[in-house]
Amino acid sequence: MRQLHFILNSLDHGELIHKSLCDAGIHNNQIKFVSRDKPSLSRLRVNSASFLEERDVVHMMMRGGLFCLLLSTASVWGLNSSGLVSLGVAGSTLVIVFLTMFGTWVGGMIGFNHDNYKLAAYHDDLLQGEAVLVVTARPEQESVIQRVMMAYANDVHYVNRAENVINPLHGGRLVHHTDDWR
Repeated sequence: MRQLHFILNSLDHGELIHKSLCDAGIHNNQIKFVSRDKPSLSRLRVNSASFLEERDVVHMMMRGGLFCLLLSTASVWGLNSSGLVSLGVAGSTLVIVFLTMFGTWVGGMIGFNHDNYKLAAYHDDLLQGEAVLVVTARPEQESVIQRVMMAYANDVHYVNRAENVINPLHGGRLVHHTDDWR
């Protein structure tokens, strides 16, 4: 499955776009809207992206866990090989598991304050009041989605296609998520 990303100038046609996509055979759960205008988004009968879909928590947890798994494994191996410390199998496993869990937690805390790495490119657009439509689709549905979105060509711009899988090795740019409480 892939994610198709579209920029909407405003949410004015959000409900109509959502209905058109559903009428074309796209399942309701495959359509998500992202906007900083939460009150307007909540008034519409559309699916808004969840907290975890907007933030980079899961991606950064995976990245932190992977980084600390590799670092702790190399450190334990180095300590055991040097003869300075002999942790044994149980001790080595305990240290590796603890440090990996710590790295996963730290990664989650970092991701909590940053935009989802797949949406980070649209950060400035969102700050300017535009919205992002994310449609998760199978390859055979892409042409149907493109055809439906052509009807809204004045207000909607196709931007990107991304894989639906979260890859901890992708996404080098961290974009700080601005406070929503202002």
